[in-house]
Amino acid sequence: MAHNTFRCNIDCNCNVSFHGYEILFPLIKYFFVVLFIYGIQILFVYPTLLVFSAHLNPIIFLKKFRTALKVAVRTSSSNATLPVTMDMLENQFGVSQELSRKTLPVGATINMDGSAILYGSATVFLSQLYGITLDPVTLVGIFLFSAITSVATSGVPYIGVFMLGIVLDM
Repeated sequence: MAHNTFRCNIDCNCNVSFHGYEILFPLIKYFFVVLFIYGIQILFVYPTLLVFSAHLNPIIFLKKFRTALKVAVRTSSSNATLPVTMDMLENQFGVSQELSRKTLPVGATINMDGSAILYGSATVFLSQLYGITLDPVTLVGIFLFSAITSVATSGVPYIGVFMLGIVLDM
């Protein structure tokens, strides 16, 4: 993220009523940076993995996988989608029951890249907002700790705020 001109002391009240709309601009930049990172993940990383690892067309995959995606959005939990995902993989993709039942629970636990992206980018954003400079070693530590911490959020809807506090404490 670029260097912000807005600075907030740790002791100040960082809200629009105290600082005016000046505080919104860093927040808007943060919002678009996170959307950009998620866009890269969704539009490039996942389709590339589907094509080169599973030899699947991403568009056909998404059409067949639509029901599981709807459940995921409605429940905000990767674990809640497991029964639907297992059924779809076994019946629509021809994956064996033994394979889907062993790999999907593990995947739902460790594939928490969205949470890791959120924790890392929020930590960088908040450090910039408060004028805290992060050296490269600290940044690497934040992103590694974010990835590790995100695994602990598996299956718990809306736990991200609490886990972000743990990352920020680091």
